[in-house]
Amino acid sequence: MESFDRINMEYIIARLLSLTAKRNPVRKTVKLSSDLSYEVIYHNGVSGKKPLLIFSHNGGGNSGEWGDYPALMARRGYLSVVMQWSDFYRRDDVTDVLVSLNGEFRDVTDFDNVVLLGGCHGGVKNNAVVNGNNFDILSRNSVRGIVYISLSEKITLKEPHPPLLVIYTDKDRLGKQYQDIDREIAEKTLSEPKEIALFHETPHGSELISDSKSSEKVRRIITSWIENLFKLK
Repeated sequence: MESFDRINMEYIIARLLSLTAKRNPVRKTVKLSSDLSYEVIYHNGVSGKKPLLIFSHNGGGNSGEWGDYPALMARRGYLSVVMQWSDFYRRDDVTDVLVSLNGEFRDVTDFDNVVLLGGCHGGVKNNAVVNGNNFDILSRNSVRGIVYISLSEKITLKEPHPPLLVIYTDKDRLGKQYQDIDREIAEKTLSEPKEIALFHETPHGSELISDSKSSEKVRRIITSWIENLFKLK
């Protein structure tokens, strides 16, 4: 009887550990250089390769601006990659992250289904991938969508481009100059297909994702838009 109870208890403990592992995400930080690193977040409980979300924060900011949103998206079945970068002028940050992912995380990353999310200059970082030549890792149609949040620098985006979600606020804390250029880029510079979401909050770029006043509304729009992209596959 004692032996049976022990085996039964061992089974229960093993089962609980297995369920806990499925609920808790895998998180690993990879440092590529002194000014570039990234954190990978995904759930083992979601089988197979996961659609890839790449988060690139505001210029002068940090990866914490995304709050717990990348982890929450990982719970929905995505593989979240949260970049930490500091070099404004380097164009290959996202490419280097993709190359690294294609090594260590190849078996869990769906490189055919990628969404790029960028706050302010982070959007410019992401844009270099779409305009560049990364097709040894990504096919031309791999980037299913791009999310720009407070994109405050004029860019050239090669056409045809994937669907865009362009988010900006008319009360950006950085002032009227940023508010005006954000509006011009959203309304005039970026071409279709695009959806525009205008907010009336003060945070700038990726700060909108973690600020207590704006986060719920902004997250809801982004999540719905991304999930609709994959439904249209």
